[in-house]
Amino acid sequence: MSLILRRMLLTAGTLIPLVCFFVGCEQKKAELKTPEPISVSSLTTVAGDEPKWQTFTGRTESREAVEVRPQVSGVIREVCFAEGARVEKGDLLYRIDPAPFEAALRNSEARMRSAEAQLQRAEREYRRSAELLKTGAGSRKAFDAAQSDLAAARALFAQRRSEAEAARIDLQWTEVRSPAAGETGRTELRAGALAARSSSLLTTITQSDGVRAVFAPSLTDLAGVQITSANRAQVKKTGGSWTPAAIDFVSQSADPKTGTVLMRAGLPDGTGFRPGEYVKVRLMTGVRKDAVRVPSGAVRQEPDGSFTVFVLQDGRAEARTVELDLWDGPERLVVRGLAAGEELITSGLLKLRPGLPVKRTAETTH
Repeated sequence: MSLILRRMLLTAGTLIPLVCFFVGCEQKKAELKTPEPISVSSLTTVAGDEPKWQTFTGRTESREAVEVRPQVSGVIREVCFAEGARVEKGDLLYRIDPAPFEAALRNSEARMRSAEAQLQRAEREYRRSAELLKTGAGSRKAFDAAQSDLAAARALFAQRRSEAEAARIDLQWTEVRSPAAGETGRTELRAGALAARSSSLLTTITQSDGVRAVFAPSLTDLAGVQITSANRAQVKKTGGSWTPAAIDFVSQSADPKTGTVLMRAGLPDGTGFRPGEYVKVRLMTGVRKDAVRVPSGAVRQEPDGSFTVFVLQDGRAEARTVELDLWDGPERLVVRGLAAGEELITSGLLKLRPGLPVKRTAETTH
């Protein structure tokens, strides 16, 4: 083989791989330039006025918690309820030893009967004196004395009758009954203990209906906000859902030690709240104009803590950094970074990057 032929073959062997390399690179560039669009779902955003909420920690209490105290002094013979059980108004709670009161009632009734007999005798003497005075057989002095004796007998009988009625009432008070329907607390005195009239606390009846939440926002939280009974409020337990509540009390002065303002929100009956529970209270402090509600699945949290959504713009995914206000339930409230009428991407967020081509496969409703 001639020298020229060998040089031509050598040159061709060198050029062919180079040509293949550059052709392959161009094909790869073409593939990178035209990736397959990612299929996504989207929705058209709508803006509106949304309440501005602030959340605080509170505690529930009963509108009426009634202390049960004895109306007579005596030894407790029986505790007639289970601690923590529900009782109705008039249910028997305690029995106080009735023996001294039964004896007092018998004694007062006997004195009343004696006074009644004296009254009857005085009435007879008065009638007799009046007849004698009419016929001239009796003196005015005797008539006046009979009249005075009758008045004294009537007063004594009224007194003895009142004493007997008081003794009867005291005997009835030896059965201590519930003054209201509700749930009993623990008993403060057991059988055999001495209960003092009006001063000894026996137990407390807490009404489960009519529960309200008490909370205390700081003056800093309320800066520039006027809270009245017209402000909306919501209350929820841990793991529960928000229940509407009505503001029924706002203190007119702040606590000088804590810088907080005491407030109460009444809860509807039958919502399952019990007195003494710690709750979250959400208070409406204003209105956000032109806010956009979006599904929580359409919001992505970035490593730096910021929040991002993607909108479909000219067939590509465009990233938007947004500011959120409401972070509860299935929706987020976007207050900055997203406007009404934009096409928000609601699926495939983990695959998306700014500028990637996307195609809408479904439009969700919101």
